Amino acid sequence: LHQWIASTGARHAVPGVILPNFECNIGFAEATPRGKVSFSGRGKAEITHAVARPTPTTAGVPLVPSSGDVYIGATKLVIVNASLKSNNGFELRESESSGLEPNGPKRTGNNSRYSVEQTLEMLYGTGTPDTTAIYQNAKSSEPTPLDVIVQLGKTVGTIVAWNTPKWVAQEVRSEIGGEFGLSLAGRAIGGSGDDEVFFGLI
Repeated sequence: LHQWIASTGARHAVPGVILPNFECNIGFAEATPRGKVSFSGRGKAEITHAVARPTPTTAGVPLVPSSGDVYIGATKLVIVNASLKSNNGFELRESESSGLEPNGPKRTGNNSRYSVEQTLEMLYGTGTPDTTAIYQNAKSSEPTPLDVIVQLGKTVGTIVAWNTPKWVAQEVRSEIGGEFGLSLAGRAIGGSGDDEVFFGLI
């Protein structure tokens, strides 16, 4: 991972970086609703590098405010916030005597399993009767897994969407902007292999 700071001429790099954590957030309560994506992880100690900075290039379309759709099964819902977090279980091996820095990745995090978590926040008072049914299902002792599609954008070429076919959510009643709200949070489980989540740019 390289860094260039033009004003000072500083050039830093972190070799051996792994990025096991991925997060996507959409807040429709913001003045300009836009999807945000982040990656995070660890690497070796920072070093100085002498690599020339490549010429920046851009492509695509500018980020613009957009509305979105959320479906739980065949039911279309209105939400306030949505977030998706994924961890692929990669960690750095830091246990051997040959050095004081990590010397490789290993998939031992989360008991060597992928971990996909999702949170949806919605207003309870302005929802449909389906919101009540989802709330009752989530607070039951054995909630039924939900098939959820979250979509940001309506124009083809600018749509960001994900699908969790089997999402087990727990409910938390909360306040959202001074109104009665409902937060659903939980893990997505796989149905056939590593299919906890499908993420698409459409």
